[in-house]
Amino acid sequence: MATEVLSPVSKTEVSHDTVKSEKAGPKRLISMDFIRGCAILFMLFVHSAGGGADTEYYLNPMDTLYKKLTVLLFLPAVIFGGWRGIFVQVSGAVFGYVQVSRAFKMLRKGRRHYRAFCVALLTRYLAAMVFMFVLAGVQQWLRGLWYQCIPNDQMFWKFRWYQMGQVESNPLPFFALAFPLVVVFLILFVPVVSYVCERLSPETAPAHHSHTPRRSRLLALAAVFYVLSLMFPLLTEPVRRWVERVKDWTRYQYATDKFTNIDSSFGDWYSLQWPQILSGWFMGVFPFFGAMLQGVSIGAMLRYACDTKEGVEGEGEGEGEGPKVESPHSARVYRLLWLSAIPYALMGVITTAVYGLDALITSPDTKVDPACQFMAVPQYYILCSLETLGVTFMLGVFERVDRETAARRAAKTLWVRRFSTVSLTVFALEFCVEGPVTYMLRFWDEDIVGWMNSRNTYAILARCFLTLLSWYLVTLAFDATECKFTPDWCLTAMARVLGGQKTWDPLHWQHTRAVPVACLEVRPKTEAEREGEREDVHEAVAVDVSESVKEGGTSGGAAVESPDGLAIAQHLSIEGPTLGTTI
Repeated sequence: MATEVLSPVSKTEVSHDTVKSEKAGPKRLISMDFIRGCAILFMLFVHSAGGGADTEYYLNPMDTLYKKLTVLLFLPAVIFGGWRGIFVQVSGAVFGYVQVSRAFKMLRKGRRHYRAFCVALLTRYLAAMVFMFVLAGVQQWLRGLWYQCIPNDQMFWKFRWYQMGQVESNPLPFFALAFPLVVVFLILFVPVVSYVCERLSPETAPAHHSHTPRRSRLLALAAVFYVLSLMFPLLTEPVRRWVERVKDWTRYQYATDKFTNIDSSFGDWYSLQWPQILSGWFMGVFPFFGAMLQGVSIGAMLRYACDTKEGVEGEGEGEGEGPKVESPHSARVYRLLWLSAIPYALMGVITTAVYGLDALITSPDTKVDPACQFMAVPQYYILCSLETLGVTFMLGVFERVDRETAARRAAKTLWVRRFSTVSLTVFALEFCVEGPVTYMLRFWDEDIVGWMNSRNTYAILARCFLTLLSWYLVTLAFDATECKFTPDWCLTAMARVLGGQKTWDPLHWQHTRAVPVACLEVRPKTEAEREGEREDVHEAVAVDVSESVKEGGTSGGAAVESPDGLAIAQHLSIEGPTLGTTI
């Protein structure tokens, strides 16, 4: 079999492809893994310590010291309580990684290409939102089956967003409002990006910008996407304040909390739905689309990092060794990403401090109206700053160094990548451990279920223990089965659903096969497998030498000096640590 691979027709090609792939290294979504792993780690403990499934359950009435401490310690991760939002971000990341270079070429060619870009972005956004909506309904019905009750008729049509107040959203106004709102945004947004692209394009840029390489322009475009995505959620606060002034929020809140048996003094319950429509989806559409743009930005930065690693100057522009030193313009954009996190981090810290003080000084018997309800949502600013710092930090740690250094550093952070997948799996399958254990303990004590769901200190520790046990069991399953996927398999599944094997090409208006993203790679080979491949290659060398001796009577050295032997020698000489063999 080895002789067939090293046939005279394909030896040179195999050698060239091998050298190219080993030189480039694999494309890994390290930044997404790191952010997702840390956030889901916090989310797991918030879920276990809070005693409930809804994020707002931990935030509204601060009635116990445990909940106060939980919120204060894990508030930066509470935003991921609405865990379905990661589908939107992953969709944007896949879009940005695969198509950002094509979008750059398209946007600088004129306004006639805007429609293709808008259609591609809107299609991704709408598909991700519908997918989230379906998951929300499935989650509500599974919860009803678990607690052996029929869900309220409103529950399937609602799912929460990461707001401090109890804002529930109805999907019907989403289909009526979300699409036109995003279209209006694109009408205002695309000319801005087009202007930036034209300024950075070599054909139209000023003389002092004409030396800017393509990779720096790509990173600048990613920065523009990211800044716009951070500004997007700010539109939600004025809308919420306007809704509160127009409608009696107390009546509305009471009506949404009490689905049935509403006192007639509060009016018809259905007449109180329009504030819910406005507040829920105005506060949901904008942050969701902001998360989409954040994903596009992250995907663009990862594409920039991969192009820098490979030395690729761009699609259709030829390949070659890229410059080893970043240009001053690229360094300025990189610093801009760091600086953009500072104001959001300050807003998050200030509002969190006010919220924490209010929660600590308020009596546990008093239902707390969080102070940050009258300020822009603090945990969103915290997440924005964490994402900015996380992405830029991981780019600096792994992508702005040579391959050998990146490989050594990646080996030290393998547990982060592993936990990011395992923790998400545990969050989805935790009931497989906690449920049977609770059911078996019920035969020992009928009150054990109530105790497990209580806020007792030992019950909280028991739930945390079951969470860690679930994590350990899933880890053993990974090791026992020798999974052929990398720890990115969850991201792989989402990328396949949201991105697909084929991606819409906005430049040529045709379906083309997408560039394989980082999460679609196979498991790294073990040392035993690599040793077996080396033995196969050595056997192939011996066979070629023996055949050449039999046919022409030449020596082994002459065989190695032949083109075929040179290809084999080049293949054998490729050694050393790489990012692909380490992660």
